[in-house]
This record gives sequence, structure tokens and C-alpha cells, in this order.
Amino acid sequence: MLALAAAAMLALGVPGDRAAASYAGSTLTLALHYEMTCGQPGPGPLVVRLPARFRLAHVRAIVDGKPRARAVDDSTVTIDLPRPPEVTCMSITEGKLGVRITGVHAPGGLWTIRATLPRHAFAARLPVR
Repeated sequence: MLALAAAAMLALGVPGDRAAASYAGSTLTLALHYEMTCGQPGPGPLVVRLPARFRLAHVRAIVDGKPRARAVDDSTVTIDLPRPPEVTCMSITEGKLGVRITGVHAPGGLWTIRATLPRHAFAARLPVR
């Protein structure tokens, strides 16, 4: 079975944004930490850019435990996020967006996984054995 584990790397966007990644079987898991309003991920889409040597087949995207619509173009996966609620809320705290992408075939090596949201950019190191 391919490697697990990942080391978090500081994000490229807003200070405090950070990401971690892990890989097992054909599933890539991301944990994106950033400031959220009322615990909501905010507007999407989430764009995940994988290294060119990764192969994608029969991709599914799951965000915080729920399947989400996605589009796949070469080594980029674009994932729709749920619409923010129409209720106004002013609580801004760090939140975590959990993302699983299945159907990812990664060769061994040390890779960088990049993800972006409006106003946020993330990079996580991913060792694959």
C-alpha cells in the first residue's frame, strides 16, 4: 500500500492559512485550516492542483463528509462548495475544511499539493512511498 503521512506547510495566501495532506490507496486527504465566518468554508470553488505525474480516474470529491460536484481537467480538480447560509453572522475563527479526493494515482516521491479558494492559497508536502 502506498504511503500515508504528510507535513503541513505554511500557506501562500493569508497569514495563518495552512494545509496538511496524506495519501493511502488511491485517496488523497487534505486538511485546510483558515479563518472562516461562522464555521462555513466560504464561497468556492476549491481548486486542487496535483503534480503532473499524478493520474486521475473515476474521481470523487468529499468535503466535510459529503459528496460534492467536481470537475477534472488533467491534474486539476475543481470542487464546488456548499452555498453559505443567508443568515448574517460575524463570528470569525479558524476552521478546518476536510477534503477527500478518490481516484488519485500517485507515484512515489515527495510532492507538493496546491489548493486555492477565493482569497486563500495552500501548499502541503506529500511524501508517497
